[in-house]
Amino acid sequence: MPLSVEVVSSLLGEVYGLATSPAGWRERGDSVENNLLRAAAEGAVGDDATGLKALLARHVERATGLQRSLALLRMENEYVRCSVEAFGVAMVSLAGDGRVIRATEPARRLLDARDGLEVAEHESGGQRLAANGAGEQARLEELVGGAVARGAGRVEGRTVARARVGCRASLKRRAMPTGGVMLVRRRPPKRSLQVVVSPLRASKPGLEWAAEPEERACAMVFLNDPDAEPVSRISLLGPLYGLSPMEGRVADLLVGGLEVPGIGERLRIGQGTVRFYLKAIFRKTGTKRQSDVVRIAMRLPDAAVLGV
Repeated sequence: MPLSVEVVSSLLGEVYGLATSPAGWRERGDSVENNLLRAAAEGAVGDDATGLKALLARHVERATGLQRSLALLRMENEYVRCSVEAFGVAMVSLAGDGRVIRATEPARRLLDARDGLEVAEHESGGQRLAANGAGEQARLEELVGGAVARGAGRVEGRTVARARVGCRASLKRRAMPTGGVMLVRRRPPKRSLQVVVSPLRASKPGLEWAAEPEERACAMVFLNDPDAEPVSRISLLGPLYGLSPMEGRVADLLVGGLEVPGIGERLRIGQGTVRFYLKAIFRKTGTKRQSDVVRIAMRLPDAAVLGV
């Protein structure tokens, strides 16, 4: 059966009409095939095209369904990203060849500072994590190489022969950990960055087929800056427990690492007054120690990221 311009135009109209209008998926009670056949019956296309269009209709319907599934997956991915950033997690995802796929905003800020750790263009293509010191770079390559190999499914167990992931790693075969922890020195007086490298495997067996290791995340790198100021939780902690403005400020400074003398100095009040506010905070939050207040506050997300 010849594929006429009339057939192609009508078919594309149906495809793009559904693809660009998600509401159509909910509003149309009948299938794409019925829509196409009805169009043919009404003379929108020639009778000779009906058979071909009916044959292709089920594939078109499946394609639009897949497109909707992909759109939902993209939405879920965005939800996960916002959730991670709401708790201030500095995280970098790496592909099976060690390339940086994505970095959360907190991680991007640390890497953009180029102090101890950064993202650099590599001769083999793409961007990779790079440490400033030679010894730290070798250790980072070792941890990343093992983690991405484990995450890509190339190895099992706790050790793996050294894998080359587009870095200066030696081809000498020896046992290496599949992830781990390290410190990366920074310029004084800043303390070293804390780095945790971990393999990433699909939560459900069999999902690896969806993308090649070089295209999907196979390892995660978590960064922590011990000198970073804690994010203020006062906008959530206060309304949750009915804290007064001054009680909220005391709690916020407590979460920021200050003790009673430091809080009093910052707020220009006496230590006895600080302890009075602390007792009120303990009573309202159901806690008994300063560490308890810090713990419940740190479990709250960053209100600024959530837009609360």
